[in-house]
Formats: sequence, C-alpha cells, structure tokens
Amino acid sequence: MLKLGIAGNPVFHSKSKELFQLISKKSNIELKYIPISTPDSKSIIEFSKDFNLNGINITNPLKQSIMELLSKIDYQASNLNSVNTILFNNESIIGYNTDYFGILQTIWDNNLIFNKKKVVILGSGSAARTAAFAIRNLNANIFIWDRIEEKAKKVAEDLTVSYINDKNLIQKISEFDYIISTIPPNSKILRELKIEPHQIIIDTIYNNSYFYEKQKLYNYHFISGYNWLINQVLLSFEIFTGVHSKKEDIINEFDNYLNSKNNNFFFVYPFSDKNDELLNHLVSELNFKIIDINEQLNNILTIKGNLIHSFNNIIDNLLNESQNSNDKYLIKFNNPILFEPDILEATKKLGEIIWLYNPIFVNESINETFFNYSDYIFILSDDLEESKERIVSEIERII
Repeated sequence: MLKLGIAGNPVFHSKSKELFQLISKKSNIELKYIPISTPDSKSIIEFSKDFNLNGINITNPLKQSIMELLSKIDYQASNLNSVNTILFNNESIIGYNTDYFGILQTIWDNNLIFNKKKVVILGSGSAARTAAFAIRNLNANIFIWDRIEEKAKKVAEDLTVSYINDKNLIQKISEFDYIISTIPPNSKILRELKIEPHQIIIDTIYNNSYFYEKQKLYNYHFISGYNWLINQVLLSFEIFTGVHSKKEDIINEFDNYLNSKNNNFFFVYPFSDKNDELLNHLVSELNFKIIDINEQLNNILTIKGNLIHSFNNIIDNLLNESQNSNDKYLIKFNNPILFEPDILEATKKLGEIIWLYNPIFVNESINETFFNYSDYIFILSDDLEESKERIVSEIERII
C-alpha cells in the first residue's frame, strides 16, 4: 500500500484526499492519503521519513521553504521557485511542481485564447506566480495585483510583466479579458470590482468561490478552481504511482465531495496536559460540545469482546443524540485500551479521527495504527500558542 499525504497550514479543508481516493479506486491502486497540518517544512520531512511515506503534496505556506530540504528539484519547480509535490525515492527527496501543468491543462480544456488578451492576476503568491509564468508565453498582456502593492511589484518585476494598484484595478477592471483570482473569497477588493459579461474568470478556489456566487448576477464565463485542482492532482498521482488516469473518469463523481462536511471529531493522542489545554481552547473558540470517552467507560470491563460491544453502544447512543441535535461533538479519545483497529473503525460511524501527533512520543505499534485509521494528522509544535491558533484555523474550515 502506498502511503501519501498533503501537508501545509491550513490543509484539512483540501479535497485532494477525496480525489486521490477516487483515482486510486479507478486505477485499482491501494493507498492511504491523509491531510497533515504541520508547523513548518522540517517537521513534515521528518514525519515522512519516520513513517516511510512514498510521497506528499505540499500546499501553502511551505512551497518555497520546503525546497532547501530536497535532494533534487525538477525544471518547472526550479523556475517557479515553488514545489507542490515530493517523491521519496530511496535516499533521494525529489521536488516537482504540478500546478504549472494544472493551469495549462485548464486553459487547453476550455479552449482559451490568450494571444494579445489583457489579463489581471489577483494575488502574488505561488499560485499567482505559476499562472503568470504559464500564460506569459501565450502572448498575453499580464498585470499582477496584490493588496500589498510592493509584493505585486516584486512578482511583476521577477516575471517581466506589469503590476496594477487598487485604484486602477477598480477603475479599469472592465478592460481585462481574463481575471485569474488566487485570493480568498472574503477579500475586500472583490466586492469593489464590477465584472462584465464579456470577461472570463478563472478562480483557484474550488469551494465557496466568490465568483461562482456572483455569476448569475454578472453573467460572465466562470471556470472553477476544481479544474486546476483535478489537473494537478492527476499529474501528482502519476508521479507517485507511474499510472496515467483520465480526468473524465473522476470529474463527475468528484462533484459529490465538494460540499461534504462533518461536525463530529474524535481526537486521539497520548496523555498530555498540553493536549488537554489545546482541545479546551478549541472547544471555547468553536463552540463544540466536549465528550470524554473515559468517563463513559468507567463501568466497562476491559475484556476485548465486551469492550468492543460496549464501545459500539456508546457510539450508537452518541449517533442518535447527534442526529437529534445541532451540537458539534469534540470527543477526547485518549485511553490506550481503545487503541484497537476494531474500535477506531467503529468511531467512523459518528465522526472523523484527528490524530494529535507528538514527535517525541515513540510507540511504533500505536503510531502505525493511528496513521492507518486517522482522517487527519495534526503535528504538534513546541509552541503551544502556535498549535492553538493552527488547530482552530484547521477545524473551522471543515465544520
């Protein structure tokens, strides 16, 4: 079985996991693919080595910082100064950039013509740089905008294209044939732009896109970010497995995953006062109803058969309760007698498993079990305040 993941911060909201599951099913390749929230690039490389991962996708904010830890970097990644796919090949760690292919394939799929067209790219991060780099040679007239003007100037200078400030963007937005957005849907500038019907919008956001919501109002041509996502994931899958898959085989089924959410989460972890403080902070910030499974196991015998039967009863009771309530459940799951595959599998009826991974806690048996049964992994950092801020950011995006 291949062991893969996607790492970044935030990352739990990524739909790459669902895409890889769909592609692997169609290709008859067994794999485990898991989102991993990490405080930095070094932590995810160490985690990948410890668990013998075959490869990982990389998202923000690690696409540049990860590069100094790699053995080799391919041509496109080097040119873009951005890596989003890493392959572990024996002792080598090889970095690739599949975002470049993702935007080009989106252009080809939609028969878009950029020759002598005027294009504005909103944002100046790695996705914006990739888009500008990809279409620069299509003879387009490109402008970069960012809320921080100096960042837009820097990217424009690096790529030998133009930049545009707030005032000119708002006044001249109708002059652009294409708008490529790499900024969040709640960005203030978006509400100040009056889009015209003749314009074509390409958004990197594949869920809750501002432009999707406004399409009926302005009647422009909208291309969702999930086109870009699917195209780059297909290439990543081929890098990891050597298998080429067709977009048509997965695109219809993928639509079913775009709006999937879950309100209930099991947090598994070794005993730690810091972990308790972290979860209590999450409860207070996002208004979860907290449940400690230990309290419900006080009167249960630890004979395995009885334990599994009793645990299933607890899960069934919680499931019935949650179906008749609007509460979101955060369930503490830190009793070692529960760290059995059958029990971990039973929890999935009610919610998803988030493993709070502490690098200093070494138990190969338990760690391997948690990796196999977790839906998400959160790598704890030495800085408790950083972990608090990051866990809230991660969870609020998936509830």
